[in-house]
Amino acid sequence: MVWVWRRSLVDQDSAKKKLSLVLRLLGFVALVIALCRPYLKQEINDLHVVYLVDSSQSIDPASLSDAQQWIDDSRRKQGPNDSSDIFIFGTKVRKMTSAQLKQFSEQAIAGTTESGFRSATPISKALLSMRTVFPTNKAKRLVILTDARNTGALSADALETLSDEGVGVVYHVLDPLQKPEVAVASLTPSTDFAYQG
Repeated sequence: MVWVWRRSLVDQDSAKKKLSLVLRLLGFVALVIALCRPYLKQEINDLHVVYLVDSSQSIDPASLSDAQQWIDDSRRKQGPNDSSDIFIFGTKVRKMTSAQLKQFSEQAIAGTTESGFRSATPISKALLSMRTVFPTNKAKRLVILTDARNTGALSADALETLSDEGVGVVYHVLDPLQKPEVAVASLTPSTDFAYQG
Protein backbone atom coordinates (compact mmCIF):
# COMPACT_ATOMS: atom_id res chain seq x y z
CA MET A 1 0.00 0.00 0.00
CA VAL A 2 2.83 2.41 0.88
CA TRP A 3 4.64 1.48 -2.31
CA VAL A 4 1.57 2.33 -4.42
CA TRP A 5 1.21 5.76 -2.72
CA ARG A 6 4.86 6.66 -3.38
CA ARG A 7 4.55 5.55 -6.96
CA SER A 8 1.39 7.62 -7.48
CA LEU A 9 3.26 10.81 -6.42
CA VAL A 10 6.06 10.18 -8.87
CA ASP A 11 3.83 9.13 -11.74
CA GLN A 12 1.47 12.15 -11.76
CA ASP A 13 0.42 13.36 -15.18
CA SER A 14 2.21 16.37 -16.68
CA ALA A 15 -0.77 18.75 -16.27
CA LYS A 16 -0.74 18.30 -12.49
CA LYS A 17 3.05 18.75 -12.39
CA LYS A 18 2.77 22.01 -14.36
CA LEU A 19 -0.07 23.24 -12.14
CA SER A 20 1.94 22.43 -9.03
CA LEU A 21 4.96 24.33 -10.42
CA VAL A 22 2.83 27.37 -11.35
CA LEU A 23 1.22 27.45 -7.88
CA ARG A 24 4.63 27.25 -6.19
CA LEU A 25 5.96 30.10 -8.38
CA LEU A 26 2.87 32.21 -7.60
CA GLY A 27 3.37 31.56 -3.88
CA PHE A 28 7.03 32.60 -4.13
CA VAL A 29 6.14 35.79 -6.05
CA ALA A 30 3.42 36.63 -3.49
CA LEU A 31 5.95 36.17 -0.68
CA VAL A 32 8.45 38.51 -2.37
CA ILE A 33 5.76 41.15 -2.95
CA ALA A 34 4.63 40.89 0.69
CA LEU A 35 8.21 41.38 1.91
CA CYS A 36 8.50 44.55 -0.23
CA ARG A 37 5.51 46.02 1.70
CA PRO A 38 3.62 47.52 -1.22
CA TYR A 39 1.21 50.38 -0.59
CA LEU A 40 -1.36 52.26 -2.58
CA LYS A 41 -0.70 55.98 -2.76
CA GLN A 42 -3.89 57.98 -2.66
CA GLU A 43 -4.76 61.62 -2.31
CA ILE A 44 -6.08 62.60 1.12
CA ASN A 45 -8.46 65.53 1.36
CA ASP A 46 -9.21 65.22 5.08
CA LEU A 47 -7.06 67.33 7.36
CA HIS A 48 -6.12 67.22 11.04
CA VAL A 49 -4.89 70.53 12.44
CA VAL A 50 -3.05 70.86 15.73
CA TYR A 51 -3.00 74.36 17.23
CA LEU A 52 0.03 74.76 19.50
CA VAL A 53 -0.27 77.93 21.59
CA ASP A 54 2.72 79.50 23.34
CA SER A 55 1.56 80.44 26.83
CA SER A 56 4.87 81.59 28.32
CA GLN A 57 5.28 84.83 30.25
CA SER A 58 6.72 86.57 27.20
CA ILE A 59 3.27 86.42 25.58
CA ASP A 60 0.91 89.27 26.35
CA PRO A 61 -2.10 87.79 28.25
CA ALA A 62 -4.52 89.61 25.94
CA SER A 63 -2.87 87.77 23.00
CA LEU A 64 -3.95 84.45 24.49
CA SER A 65 -7.56 85.59 24.30
CA ASP A 66 -7.01 86.74 20.70
CA ALA A 67 -5.42 83.34 19.94
CA GLN A 68 -8.48 81.51 21.27
CA GLN A 69 -10.80 83.59 19.07
CA TRP A 70 -8.51 83.13 16.04
CA ILE A 71 -8.51 79.35 16.56
CA ASP A 72 -12.32 79.28 16.82
CA ASP A 73 -12.59 81.25 13.55
CA SER A 74 -10.12 78.91 11.87
CA ARG A 75 -12.00 75.81 13.05
CA ARG A 76 -15.27 77.14 11.62
CA LYS A 77 -13.63 77.24 8.17
CA GLN A 78 -12.60 73.56 8.28
CA GLY A 79 -14.21 70.95 6.05
CA PRO A 80 -16.81 68.47 7.34
CA ASN A 81 -14.27 65.62 7.69
CA ASP A 82 -11.47 67.77 9.12
CA SER A 83 -10.54 67.61 12.79
CA SER A 84 -8.35 69.56 15.19
CA ASP A 85 -6.79 69.67 18.65
CA ILE A 86 -5.56 72.53 20.84
CA PHE A 87 -2.42 72.34 22.97
CA ILE A 88 -0.72 75.02 25.03
CA PHE A 89 2.91 74.92 26.03
CA GLY A 90 5.13 76.53 28.59
CA THR A 91 7.50 74.33 30.55
CA LYS A 92 5.19 71.41 29.59
CA VAL A 93 2.54 70.69 26.96
CA ARG A 94 -1.15 70.50 27.88
CA LYS A 95 -4.15 69.55 25.75
CA MET A 96 -7.11 71.91 26.06
CA THR A 97 -10.53 72.61 24.69
CA SER A 98 -11.43 76.04 23.35
CA ALA A 99 -13.35 76.79 26.56
CA GLN A 100 -10.36 75.79 28.69
CA LEU A 101 -8.08 78.02 26.61
CA LYS A 102 -10.50 80.92 27.12
CA GLN A 103 -10.47 80.30 30.87
CA PHE A 104 -6.65 80.07 30.85
CA SER A 105 -6.38 83.39 29.00
CA GLU A 106 -8.72 85.05 31.51
CA GLN A 107 -6.55 83.73 34.35
CA ALA A 108 -3.43 85.04 32.59
CA ILE A 109 -4.98 88.50 32.28
CA ALA A 110 -5.91 88.40 35.98
CA GLY A 111 -2.41 87.15 36.86
CA THR A 112 -3.67 83.97 38.56
CA THR A 113 -2.16 81.32 36.29
CA GLU A 114 0.50 78.89 37.47
CA SER A 115 3.72 80.91 37.19
CA GLY A 116 5.98 77.84 37.01
CA PHE A 117 4.16 76.58 33.91
CA ARG A 118 4.58 79.90 32.09
CA SER A 119 8.23 80.42 33.05
CA ALA A 120 9.90 78.99 29.91
CA THR A 121 9.40 78.42 26.17
CA PRO A 122 11.10 75.18 25.02
CA ILE A 123 9.70 75.30 21.46
CA SER A 124 11.69 72.31 20.15
CA LYS A 125 10.44 70.05 22.92
CA ALA A 126 6.85 71.16 22.31
CA LEU A 127 7.19 70.62 18.54
CA LEU A 128 8.58 67.10 18.89
CA SER A 129 5.87 66.13 21.38
CA MET A 130 3.26 66.84 18.68
CA ARG A 131 4.53 64.03 16.41
CA THR A 132 2.31 61.41 18.05
CA VAL A 133 -1.00 63.29 18.16
CA PHE A 134 -1.82 63.12 14.44
CA PRO A 135 -4.12 60.37 13.07
CA THR A 136 -2.67 58.26 10.25
CA ASN A 137 -5.54 58.66 7.78
CA LYS A 138 -5.46 62.46 7.46
CA ALA A 139 -3.11 65.14 6.18
CA LYS A 140 -1.16 66.79 9.00
CA ARG A 141 -0.84 70.50 9.77
CA LEU A 142 0.70 72.09 12.85
CA VAL A 143 -0.16 75.75 13.53
CA ILE A 144 2.19 77.35 16.07
CA LEU A 145 0.91 80.50 17.74
CA THR A 146 3.95 82.14 19.35
CA ASP A 147 6.09 85.26 19.63
CA ALA A 148 9.05 83.01 18.64
CA ARG A 149 11.08 83.85 21.75
CA ASN A 150 12.64 80.46 22.40
CA THR A 151 14.23 79.68 25.78
CA GLY A 152 15.20 76.12 24.89
CA ALA A 153 17.26 74.49 22.16
CA LEU A 154 16.95 75.77 18.59
CA SER A 155 13.89 74.43 16.81
CA ALA A 156 15.44 73.91 13.32
CA ASP A 157 16.08 70.20 13.91
CA ALA A 158 12.57 69.71 15.27
CA LEU A 159 11.06 71.43 12.22
CA GLU A 160 13.13 69.24 9.90
CA THR A 161 11.95 66.11 11.73
CA LEU A 162 8.31 67.18 11.39
CA SER A 163 8.80 67.96 7.70
CA ASP A 164 10.31 64.49 7.11
CA GLU A 165 7.20 62.98 8.72
CA GLY A 166 4.85 64.91 6.43
CA VAL A 167 3.69 67.55 8.92
CA GLY A 168 3.08 71.00 7.43
CA VAL A 169 4.09 73.72 9.90
CA VAL A 170 2.49 77.19 9.87
CA TYR A 171 3.31 80.13 12.18
CA HIS A 172 0.85 82.65 13.55
CA VAL A 173 2.57 85.48 15.43
CA LEU A 174 1.28 86.48 18.87
CA ASP A 175 2.02 89.86 20.45
CA PRO A 176 4.81 89.82 23.02
CA LEU A 177 4.34 91.26 26.49
CA GLN A 178 3.31 94.92 26.18
CA LYS A 179 3.74 96.09 29.78
CA PRO A 180 7.36 96.28 30.95
CA GLU A 181 8.32 93.63 33.46
CA VAL A 182 9.66 94.59 36.88
CA ALA A 183 13.07 93.25 37.86
CA VAL A 184 15.06 93.80 41.05
CA ALA A 185 18.49 95.05 39.98
CA SER A 186 19.94 95.39 43.47
CA LEU A 187 18.84 95.26 47.09
CA THR A 188 20.48 97.45 49.73
CA PRO A 189 19.41 96.90 53.35
CA SER A 190 18.74 99.97 55.50
CA THR A 191 20.64 98.48 58.46
CA ASP A 192 23.37 95.97 59.15
CA PHE A 193 21.31 94.34 61.90
CA ALA A 194 18.28 92.06 61.70
CA TYR A 195 15.82 91.66 64.54
CA GLN A 196 13.37 88.84 65.06
CA GLY A 197 9.85 89.82 64.16
